[in-house]
Amino acid sequence: MSTTLARPSTGKVKCVGAGERVLFSVFLVGAALLLGVSVGTNHWLFAVMLLALPLVLQWPVRVSLGLFALLLPFDAISVLGQGKSGTTLTFVVGGAATLVLMFTALAGNRFTAPPRAALWWSLFVIWSVSTAFWALNAELSWQRVPTALALLLMFLVTVSVRITPGELSCVELCAIVGGFAAAVYSTAQFYSGIFYRGALSMRASMIAGGREEDPNQFAVVLLLPIALALGRLFSTHNRLERTLLTIVTGVIGLGVFLTMSRGVIFALSVLVLFFVYRLRVGWRALIPVCTLLSLCLVVPESFFARLRGAVSSRAAGRFDIWIAGIQAIWHHGLWGAGLDNFSTTYSEVAGAAPTFSGFARDSHNIYIGMLVELGIIGFLFFACALRSQLRDAAQVSGSMHGIGQYRLLSYQAACYGMLAAGISLDIVWRKSFWLCWMLLAVTTSFSRRQARS
Repeated sequence: MSTTLARPSTGKVKCVGAGERVLFSVFLVGAALLLGVSVGTNHWLFAVMLLALPLVLQWPVRVSLGLFALLLPFDAISVLGQGKSGTTLTFVVGGAATLVLMFTALAGNRFTAPPRAALWWSLFVIWSVSTAFWALNAELSWQRVPTALALLLMFLVTVSVRITPGELSCVELCAIVGGFAAAVYSTAQFYSGIFYRGALSMRASMIAGGREEDPNQFAVVLLLPIALALGRLFSTHNRLERTLLTIVTGVIGLGVFLTMSRGVIFALSVLVLFFVYRLRVGWRALIPVCTLLSLCLVVPESFFARLRGAVSSRAAGRFDIWIAGIQAIWHHGLWGAGLDNFSTTYSEVAGAAPTFSGFARDSHNIYIGMLVELGIIGFLFFACALRSQLRDAAQVSGSMHGIGQYRLLSYQAACYGMLAAGISLDIVWRKSFWLCWMLLAVTTSFSRRQARS
């Protein structure tokens, strides 16, 4: 028997093994040469993609979708090239993540039926693109079309892949780490004297290399990480983990407070109150409330001055923009003035506001803005998509227990926070807005599968 075990393998087996080693060696040499050329020619993006390739092959969903969630808070400063605007690294990573997820579904037989909301989101985007054909300013509409289609494609692919709880947990961790790192960075800049200088106050934001993000939009990106951190905080019984998550929640919350975005602070309140309501005001629900209230002790006086000035400034002119926008609905509320055309329409009705706020203003409200730009048809598609996802999540969460329930509550809270932020900000075509809804759809789908099994 020992002789048989020691018998050399056949020539065919040796040949296959040798061929594999040769191919692997060629691959390594080629990858090393490409990496060297990329670094030598300052093509850092390509170099990073080469380095990430082995990780993507090993953990495709974790790396692709997790990296997108990790980099999202740094979107504004990740512009590729020397300009202050243009294609961002997160746009490229999002496109790559879409391709990786699509390949993963095909190669691994991991396709799953998309939720009903996917149909409504598709109709919403298709209608939005269609309005470009009769838009008042077609150029503005066509500039928005690539973003709209890219976001829809990423949504459809993501919700059609069977993502495991372990993979989603990794993506959540990346989102929390990204939000925490961004909050630490912006807070350190704020207290070292680097501000976003607004009309009446100095505010924290994401600033680097002459590029800066609007503080309101930066604060919106932090809603998902803080919701996920809270969900993990409520679900864990480990004292060390609970302490770390409390610190993370406090730091991200401080990052939101220092942006002094009144609309997002309101959205954060909605997010926290959703948790309090669903947890039936248990003692664990008091942790985030006390943590966030304690932040009032460390924020500067300008924070309270800005809050006090909300009414006197008519929400920085938003009240007048909304009043004029409602007038525009009467003119364009059926078919819409065209995607991204609120500013064009506003110039026609600017005089209808009690206080003149200038021409070519943005809507600062996704509901009024959508009715003007897309009309009642586009607004109904949007409302049906939201209703479908929130209703499905509510039905499934009632039968969930343990970590799965808190995970689903986290995404529900983040989505409600986004809807609250949309009262004063234009966020429909932001990556952070769509990421919340696609991850809510993914979580709802596998939570439903777990409940049935």
